[in-house]
Amino acid sequence: MRIAILSRNKSLYSTNRLVRTAKKAGHRVNVIDPLKCNLLLGRDRHKVFYNSSTVDKFNIAITRIGASITDYGLAVVNQFDMMSIPVINDAASIARSRDKFRCLQLLNKHNIKLPRTIMVRSPENLATAAGFRSLCDACCPPRQARPAGPGRCPAEPRPERANQTRSPAPDRTARRFDRARRPEDRSC
Repeated sequence: MRIAILSRNKSLYSTNRLVRTAKKAGHRVNVIDPLKCNLLLGRDRHKVFYNSSTVDKFNIAITRIGASITDYGLAVVNQFDMMSIPVINDAASIARSRDKFRCLQLLNKHNIKLPRTIMVRSPENLATAAGFRSLCDACCPPRQARPAGPGRCPAEPRPERANQTRSPAPDRTARRFDRARRPEDRSC
């Protein structure tokens, strides 16, 4: 069997381990860097070029696409799929795994237990989304007496103190540098 492993680096542990295991089982393995692939689309023609040769003689492709190259990597994975080469971890699965909230939505849809998760656009909406009147209600249990005074609850911002502001120390290094450049400071 001819196996293509789509990975940026053949020396990565997971990729190296896949190569060794496949070779030990008697398979032929090629590690292909997805960023070095060129894709061709046309009528009934879907091709991938790698190092100026066509990639089409594989029985299966194993994807090891990192988060930094997701968009182009997914296009390469889709191209292999369009060429009727079976792909382990297809593009849709990789895309879903990159979107953590979508992944949680799919798990929840299939009744898999999850911790309570909240997604809000801005921090001001967090208390409402969580079902509390304020962030202080979310932070402090109802039976606990709240400490008196503003800023005592960790969820409330602390008030600014006027006497805490200090002017920054002058940059003495910059002054020394300026003096060294002045001609009157130099003695010949």
